Amino acid sequence: MRTQAWWSGWLVAAAVGCGHDDKSTAPRATAEPAPAEPSSPPANAPGLAATVDQAIASAKASTSLMLIPSGVSWMLGVDIAAFIAKPYWRTIKDHLSLRPRRQLEAAERCDVGPDKWRAFVIGVEPVTRDMAMVVEAVGIGKRETLKCLQTEFGNFTLSEDGKEMSDATGGGIVLDEDRIAFATPALMQPLRDRIVNEGQPAADGAMEAVLAKTDLKKPLWFSAIIPPTQAAVAAAWIGGWPSDVHGEMDLSDGVALHGRLSTTDPHAAKTKLEEQWRSVAPLLRAQGIPDAVVDAVTLSAADGVLHIDAEISDAEIAADLAAVAGPAPVMPL
Repeated sequence: MRTQAWWSGWLVAAAVGCGHDDKSTAPRATAEPAPAEPSSPPANAPGLAATVDQAIASAKASTSLMLIPSGVSWMLGVDIAAFIAKPYWRTIKDHLSLRPRRQLEAAERCDVGPDKWRAFVIGVEPVTRDMAMVVEAVGIGKRETLKCLQTEFGNFTLSEDGKEMSDATGGGIVLDEDRIAFATPALMQPLRDRIVNEGQPAADGAMEAVLAKTDLKKPLWFSAIIPPTQAAVAAAWIGGWPSDVHGEMDLSDGVALHGRLSTTDPHAAKTKLEEQWRSVAPLLRAQGIPDAVVDAVTLSAADGVLHIDAEISDAEIAADLAAVAGPAPVMPL
C-alpha cells in the first residue's frame, strides 16, 4: 500500500475520526519556556544513533512546540483529546468517507485508535512544502506499535532498534513511548538539532511575533506568516495587504472559531468579504449546511485587524445532527 506520507495516514484518521467516548484529558501542545541546556554536549556524529539516549532525555524535558525548528512560517496545534471528548464526534465518525474510515480502523488494530491520541503540533513552510511535526499518542512510540503500523500502512522502513523510520517523504524519530517527531528531508537535521536542544525553534524565530498574538492553550490554534507572493494575490482579492493570520478554536460550549487577519486595510477587507459571503451563503444553505452554521459567521475590523468569528453551541450542533440522523451513508473515496 503506497502512502505519500505514511506517518500522516493514522494521524488524519484519528484526528477526523474522533468518535471514542474517552473523556480523559491530556497535556496540550502549549508554549512553555525553552528547555534547559543538556548537562553534556551532544556527540558530533551526524546520525541520531550516537546521541539517542541524550536526545530522548532532552526531548522529554521539552514541549512539542519548542521542538519545531525554524524554517517554517505556518504552525498549527491541535488537542485531539479535547475533540474526542465532544459527544457528537461519534456521529461524524459514522459519516466518514471510506478512506479515512479504513485508516482509522487500521490505527485501532495497532492499538493507537482515537482513545490513545492526545495532541499534535505541526510547522509548515508553504513555499517549499517542508514540514516538521510532533505527534503525541499513548504508546505510539513503542516498537511493537510501529511494527504494526508498518504492516498496516506500509512503504516505510523502521530501524532495527525501533527509534527511527523513513520513506521518500522524510522520516521520524521516536522521542519516547508517547511521542514521535517527523520532518521532511530539508528539516530533518534542524529537527535533530532541536531534539538535543540545539538550533533555533520556530517559536523563537520569525514565528515569535505571530505566536505571541495566539492563545496556544486553546484546543486548536493556528499562526501563519503570509508569504509575499500569496499576500499579493490576497491583496487583489480583499483590498489590503495582509501580513499574518492567527486564531483559535474554543470547545467550552460547542465550537467557537476566532480568526484574525492582520492587514493594511481591514475595513476594505471586511466590506469585500461580506459581499462575497452574501453570495456564498445561499449556496451553502442549498448544500444542506444548517442555518445556524451559516448565520454564525461574523466579521469586524479594528486596529489593523480583520476579525472573523463563528460560534455554534453544543445544543445547536446536537439539533443539526439530529436533523440528519440516520444510517451512515456509504461515501466514496
